[in-house]
Amino acid sequence: MASTKRFTPTSSLCTIPPINGNTIGIIKFFNINRIAGGKLSELKDCYELMGLHQARIAACDQQIEKILSQFLVMEPAEREPETQTGDQSHPPVTLAKKQTKGKHRCDADLSRHCYDILGTDIFAIPGIGPGTALSFISEMGTGIFKFDTAKQFSSWLRLTPNNRISGGKVLSSRTEKSRNILTKALRDAANALGRSKSDDYLVYFFRKIAYKKGRGAAITATARKIAIILWKMIVKQMPYTPQKSEHYLNQIKNRKMKNLRKDIQKHNITIDELSMLFPVS
Repeated sequence: MASTKRFTPTSSLCTIPPINGNTIGIIKFFNINRIAGGKLSELKDCYELMGLHQARIAACDQQIEKILSQFLVMEPAEREPETQTGDQSHPPVTLAKKQTKGKHRCDADLSRHCYDILGTDIFAIPGIGPGTALSFISEMGTGIFKFDTAKQFSSWLRLTPNNRISGGKVLSSRTEKSRNILTKALRDAANALGRSKSDDYLVYFFRKIAYKKGRGAAITATARKIAIILWKMIVKQMPYTPQKSEHYLNQIKNRKMKNLRKDIQKHNITIDELSMLFPVS
């Protein structure tokens, strides 16, 4: 049998056994005190290290906020007004609020900085959080304006199928692998959408692709759609308008009905033949 190492619970280290003049009890008492002193010293070191790490993280957050404050793409006059109360001709812009809790949170006001840099609120896109926004600013910055179309941007991220055609036949349509940090961040955002319970059409789009082709293909397709939305929001300055799932499902239904109508006309199917498939009881 393999030897098992027994650990002393923390609660037992804080209790003092009764001493009845027995030599064995006195020895146990001193051993427990020795162990408790070592454990308390170790806990003290861990607590001091935790404080040091928190101070370094706070300094890193301040440096991030300082660097983000140096970016400026659009002049304040070209940007939409934010919270000016005196000017009633333009309504104030309300930025999307995302969850800022967690061990990887950043104390900087990322939504406000991203709005000042890019001129639009990318946090309004479902799945886009502080981590994805920081990855976009650090990896792409203002370089997204170099792409003329959203297709070029998604192709640069390697989120589009790499179609290999020979003799008019598609041999392979696999998506190439990428080590781009922004691509990984968009894939993580798409994966988070797959676990989301929100009533957004991107969630239902993910589920539809996952049902047909698997979760891996759904992550790639949803990441590509998020990349296209980012390009349109930043380059074309088109705000994100969330689409409800009901409207998205109605679009799918209308598309199916249109395809069925074409098939019926193509094969000259009559109403009597259709009624035979669905008899009325």
